[in-house]
Amino acid sequence: GVACDLTQMRQERIEYLEQLGAAEPSEAAPRVGEGRSHSGRRTPRVDLVQGPGARVRLRYTKLLRAVYTSHLDMIRLLARVFRRARLSVIYTQGFHPKPAFSFGPAWSLGAPSLGELCEVKIEDPCSASELVARLNQVTPEGLCFVGASWLAESEASLAHKGVLFIDELPE
Repeated sequence: GVACDLTQMRQERIEYLEQLGAAEPSEAAPRVGEGRSHSGRRTPRVDLVQGPGARVRLRYTKLLRAVYTSHLDMIRLLARVFRRARLSVIYTQGFHPKPAFSFGPAWSLGAPSLGELCEVKIEDPCSASELVARLNQVTPEGLCFVGASWLAESEASLAHKGVLFIDELPE
């Protein structure tokens, strides 16, 4: 809807590129860490150097103001909590690496909870009580970690286990 002369704008850009000596694309080799996608465009390749890590299942409570934190916001918040506690979380492999978290079923917004669950894979395992203490030092008001248990690789994750009953929660 705006009356503008795109041919004039194009010509001005070509003139600027010629002044800079960049009118023709250079045949530079791809930089380190770049690959080629199927479409021929350059795509960044992320190579994370991380150990195998160990999985831990955490139980936490959401009370007070934390009950108004949605499930998706809680996912982002827990990633920040681990960074603040200086715990090295294992990241997923792929184009967009993300912290390797697994969560139990989403809880209703505004409802307090005494038994939320999450699993995370971390690089430097420590004792369960030390882990809970480090996390509780940096959590916001209303969020409190109450238990942790280290898991074997063969044990099913929360995403595959389904709804857990109160008897199955870690202490």
